[in-house]
Amino acid sequence: MIAKRLKQVESGPYWQLLGMKIVEAQEGKVKLELELKEEHMQIYGVVHGGVLASLVDSAVGVAVQSTLSDLEGSTTTNLQIMYARPAKAGRLIAEAELIRRGKTIVFGDCRVSDASGELIVHGNATYMILDLQRWSKDKAVRLELDKS
Repeated sequence: MIAKRLKQVESGPYWQLLGMKIVEAQEGKVKLELELKEEHMQIYGVVHGGVLASLVDSAVGVAVQSTLSDLEGSTTTNLQIMYARPAKAGRLIAEAELIRRGKTIVFGDCRVSDASGELIVHGNATYMILDLQRWSKDKAVRLELDKS
């Protein structure tokens, strides 16, 4: 189940745009990598803060996804980012772990480091768990895991 859902997440258009890769995943814990490209940089030659925020959000999001049933989805309700130092080039590694998963709310923590292990960003995120059967009636959206 986890592998199927994570494969679907990685195939999403935003993931493809940024180039994120899931390198390790288990229930409630994940490691992502991002090879930095010119497209990730802002005008001063360092990684754009939005790319780093997306990496944190995505890493915690994957950790959340690893705990969901076929009838559940999730959405970010809060994202906090603390930028420790700029990233300039190379590979970034995001490691996220869930702090607590309740019935409807999940809290996760993430650290993003460069290839040498230097901390770039520390962040945390809160997610709301969606009942896809109920939610999809109103939004006409449904996660179809059996089609991947």
